[in-house]
Amino acid sequence: MEMRWENDIMAEDLPEPYSRIVEWVGLENTLKLASELGGRYVYFPKKDVMVRAARDRAICREFTGYNLADLAKKYDLTDNRIREILAEGGMKPKSNPNQVTLLDIITGG
Repeated sequence: MEMRWENDIMAEDLPEPYSRIVEWVGLENTLKLASELGGRYVYFPKKDVMVRAARDRAICREFTGYNLADLAKKYDLTDNRIREILAEGGMKPKSNPNQVTLLDIITGG
């Protein structure tokens, strides 16, 4: 026997934890979530974790070979983290041909 009364559920009928979810995704989707996940603990990672892959692709796209420090500043990451992202993307920072190295200083080159 089908439960027709489910079609009469209103947002006001739902207990407190659901009221904000109804505001965000609507009543129908809230009921779907409750049906699928009700009674379970569900962890939602922070948004930055969820968008990390897209951010990393953007960093690789914007990388010119020489702008590692600029990307670190733009994305509020360390130079080291930018290097890791680039390495994961198969990219490698290039050395500035005008940059003096420690070896140049020691050898007078």
